[in-house]
Amino acid sequence: MFDDDFIENLPDDNWETLKLIKQRFKRVDNKTLNREENFQVYLAAHAFLRSYLQKIGFKGKIQEPSSKNSNFANIKMMRELFDSLDGKIFRDYELKSNESFYIDAQEKFAAKLGAGFSYEFSEGDLTKIQKSINELRDLISGSELIEKDHKQRLLKRLERLQSELHKKMSDLDRFYGLMGDVGVMIRKLGEDAKPIADRIKDIMNIVWRTQARSEELESGAPNPFLKQNNESDE
Repeated sequence: MFDDDFIENLPDDNWETLKLIKQRFKRVDNKTLNREENFQVYLAAHAFLRSYLQKIGFKGKIQEPSSKNSNFANIKMMRELFDSLDGKIFRDYELKSNESFYIDAQEKFAAKLGAGFSYEFSEGDLTKIQKSINELRDLISGSELIEKDHKQRLLKRLERLQSELHKKMSDLDRFYGLMGDVGVMIRKLGEDAKPIADRIKDIMNIVWRTQARSEELESGAPNPFLKQNNESDE
């Protein structure tokens, strides 16, 4: 039902993804699935939906299948759950999503207007980061060693980061998230990932300098994490 191809091509918009999940469930939900041997199809669908709702930070209560109930009762409950995806779950998620959007937008506008704390890149550093991101995209796209799903996640991260890259930024979370995701791949590939690792180091060195300057650390303060990694490589 929710195979690798479906998961890898989910849209970035969580609202649209919830709609697609409901549509996919309805395509396979039919009376024949009430048979005992197909009960696990429903269980897998329920597990996927719960995992996705957890990923997007949904805090509402989701009823679980129970061994105390018959398969028929559990299937009825799961059908009602998927039906509610355009009802209460959507409304609750929309409220939470709008609240988060408002807070994020307020922080970004405040940073750009100089009304709140922000990290400010120089024009030269912005150009260097953009160049490194473009080189990363080419290296990742052209690699035959990176697993397809991991490659897609990395490319999506790069796309989101580049679209949100501005001279003034309210936070640097996207950069550190990228570093963590690429770090997993580097561990898997070892020396084969050195060109990619070098581009990440270039980006993170700039990010660290910008962060250190904004936090008023001493000039030239080394990043303790990058410094530790460099020493371990020697």
